[in-house]
Amino acid sequence: MLALVFSHHLNNLLLSVHQI
Repeated sequence: MLALVFSHHLNNLLLSVHQI
């Protein structure tokens, strides 16, 4: 369960980096 949340946050961070 924690891994899923971590993955979600990581995905969000990656998306943010790509947007910049």
